[in-house]
Amino acid sequence: MVSIAAATLLVLLNLVTGIVSGSLALVSAGIESSGDVVVAVLTFFATRTHATKPNQIWVGDVTYLTVGARWWYLIVVLDQCSRRVLAWRLAATRNSRVTRAVLDAALRRRRPDAGLIFHTDRGSEFQGTPVRARLAASGVRQSMTRGGAPGENAHMESFFHSLKADVIHGRSFQTITELRQQLRRYVPYYNYRRLHSSLGYQSPVDYERRAA
Repeated sequence: MVSIAAATLLVLLNLVTGIVSGSLALVSAGIESSGDVVVAVLTFFATRTHATKPNQIWVGDVTYLTVGARWWYLIVVLDQCSRRVLAWRLAATRNSRVTRAVLDAALRRRRPDAGLIFHTDRGSEFQGTPVRARLAASGVRQSMTRGGAPGENAHMESFFHSLKADVIHGRSFQTITELRQQLRRYVPYYNYRRLHSSLGYQSPVDYERRAA
């Protein structure tokens, strides 16, 4: 059991010492519940935080896309430093099992060192046991927005804005196959060819190659 006093001390300690690679500010918060369950969530403020190399911080989110008369859910994991899409999935439902599958794919492809931070909003799909268990087993620290604060997952918001502006808005998808094929074309284009002003007008892949 973590006491409130100990949790407060931990927060203050991390506020003083939680600077990583010159610009990565981390705040660790301990929460004591009634009973013997302790929830420890690593939180950082994304609007003030910037990874300095790939595989320091990943971000994830879900957006809605229309197919015919219904919604489908696009789950994406992105490297915050390079903006590279690491994994994605289009699904009929949003839950922690689907999110776990996307996270699994990203972890298999990148094999990051322990200490990676995975930052998302507080959606239930990111708080479920399948996701938290996978993160813990992989040595990944979970970070979440405070809730109600826009811009704390700005890198994901930017990706979804680009995606929708480039290939979604003004188009009507009648089948899930049609939308999935469009996404399969777009993600390689985004990773390998689309230039980003924040990356010095390089693509995410070119940026990572130069950063290696």
